[in-house]
Amino acid sequence: MRNYKCKPENRPYQSYSSSTLDEAVQNVRVGKMSILKASKKYHVPYGTLWNKIHGLHGLKPGGQLRLSTEAEASLVKTIPHLTQWKVPLDAMDICCLVKSYLDKQGIVDWRFKNNYPT
Repeated sequence: MRNYKCKPENRPYQSYSSSTLDEAVQNVRVGKMSILKASKKYHVPYGTLWNKIHGLHGLKPGGQLRLSTEAEASLVKTIPHLTQWKVPLDAMDICCLVKSYLDKQGIVDWRFKNNYPT
């Protein structure tokens, strides 16, 4: 089993807990302290507090999901059934299944322009 050890020269990322961040945001919102004072008191970066208070960057890091978890689970169940029925599937067929689902939901996905994924 691997145990990750951070190198001391690496950039420190989140060094505060979510409860600390929530407390700092709450104190700023009710007017008890400024963003700068809360940043210094709770050791949360100023930019992080600013973004949190103003509702910026609220999504998860990385690429955002196109399908809901229910739709993805349904697709994962469908593919083995199709293979049991001896229906040959390749990557393009799966892309077409996803596109068909997105079309039925009324979701426009720029990656599926002209019915071909990029």
